[in-house]
Amino acid sequence: MHYDHDVKRDLQVYAASLGFAEVKCTGVEAFTDWADLVATQSEADRAVLKDKGFVIDPKEQYPWARSLLVAVFPFQPGPCGEGDATRLLGGFSSYYRWSHLAYSRVESITAWLEAHGFRADHKAMIPLKAAAHRAGVAHYGRNGLLHHPQYGSLINLQAILTDALFEPDTPLPDVTDCGDCRICVDACPTGVISIDGPPHPYRCLRYWQDRTDIPPEMRVAMGMRIQGCEICQTCCPLNEAVLKQETAWENPYDIIALLTEQGTARAARMEQIGALVGDNYARPGRLAYMAAIAAGNTTDQRVIAPLQTALTHEYEPVRQAAAWALGRHGAQVAIPQALQIEYENGRKYPHA
Repeated sequence: MHYDHDVKRDLQVYAASLGFAEVKCTGVEAFTDWADLVATQSEADRAVLKDKGFVIDPKEQYPWARSLLVAVFPFQPGPCGEGDATRLLGGFSSYYRWSHLAYSRVESITAWLEAHGFRADHKAMIPLKAAAHRAGVAHYGRNGLLHHPQYGSLINLQAILTDALFEPDTPLPDVTDCGDCRICVDACPTGVISIDGPPHPYRCLRYWQDRTDIPPEMRVAMGMRIQGCEICQTCCPLNEAVLKQETAWENPYDIIALLTEQGTARAARMEQIGALVGDNYARPGRLAYMAAIAAGNTTDQRVIAPLQTALTHEYEPVRQAAAWALGRHGAQVAIPQALQIEYENGRKYPHA
């Protein structure tokens, strides 16, 4: 079998110039082991994964594909994951700071392959972690994330299907490198991580942040987080060295501003957030909803008036979350009849 060794080498050099730490290759065989593991999970967990529309057998939808590339984009940790209750700033994971950049750069790799006469597609919903492990990129962590030997779990993965024929890299012999460690199991506030089985995505805060029906107990567990959760990464010993490289950047997730700004001020903030984490995450209604929940998780009384204003927000989930947050604060304010249930639900979780 004739492999395109020279093309693979040149592609890896080009990818490195874009900030990718490495590009490895695996075949386009079906991810049956991954699918079998998913089948053992609860109905709720399976539904989360099904919603993502993963391609189990690449050859079914991409019959022309001969190789699957996995590109590793390491990123720097930031200081904003937990948020800042004193300054009323919401938390966002550093992953978002870099993921849209990685995606834009993998487009360049696709274009490079096409310019060299190959077909390529980076939009296929491949089970990235399964592909990365099979390509010898990283081990699974107990939390379901992957541990790169140099960058820990602070990596963004991108997959590219191509009709170039590259020699597959050697898969890793072990599935996990966690050993007997259970630090993240004990640290997770919602019981996502199991000591002896796959994690439960249905319980993950990150999953619920994409929804507008977040249960009260999950709202409380959110704390000041608006986008993402890094608890299982910041406590991981395998990330210790990488976390010391923390970089500072401005946090635009001002809770009060997200609840109250309108017109040009709101547009300017969305533009600022979009430039930081990507336009897909700069949605004013979604961010105001999460800001209202964060406001309910602080004892700072400065949020009361903005939450009252949010009771008339144009987006219904924001109105509901604002009523719930006011209930948590025990605020003696006029609550519209349609929001009374949310207010009473908030009162069931009073601040100590």
